[in-house]
Amino acid sequence: MILNIKNIILIFLFYLLSLHFSYSQRQNDTIRSIFPGNHVYAEFGGNALTIYSINFERLLCSTDRNFFSARAGFGYQEYQNYYSFPSELLLSHHLSKHNFIDFGVGFTYFNKNIDELYNIFYRIGYRYQEPREGLSFKIALTPYTPIIKHKNKKNINLLIGVAIGYSFNNITGTCKKCRE
Repeated sequence: MILNIKNIILIFLFYLLSLHFSYSQRQNDTIRSIFPGNHVYAEFGGNALTIYSINFERLLCSTDRNFFSARAGFGYQEYQNYYSFPSELLLSHHLSKHNFIDFGVGFTYFNKNIDELYNIFYRIGYRYQEPREGLSFKIALTPYTPIIKHKNKKNINLLIGVAIGYSFNNITGTCKKCRE
């Protein structure tokens, strides 16, 4: 398995950016402090590399204008007989009442016929989500790059993902560092 140094640098820069967003917010910028704790959704396209995937996202920590979450999913492509497992860390920045911008970085394992492939992917997108529980909608650009390079493959591939889901089980952010 070959890990490209550019991928490591991009991941590191993403985490620095996410820290900047999370700690640079002022306490008086509070819009709301309660975010849905769980989010289940179907994503069409996107980083699972299948027609659709079923995903679960869990709130890890929240500040006054941001929340951090982790996502895991499963996709299966019947006619080509392969499955995938996307996982992702997300930073969602609150723009207005129900509107967020998502930044993410993740890893997708997928098995296509007898080949096992691994991809690192990134996400920048828009999220509409109810503040308590209810329906949600997401659309995102999800470029990815293979960790294992293949002949005749591009280094960076661009995908678009559209998701619809449901958020439930409100909890307040429990990460003490995020609340400071």
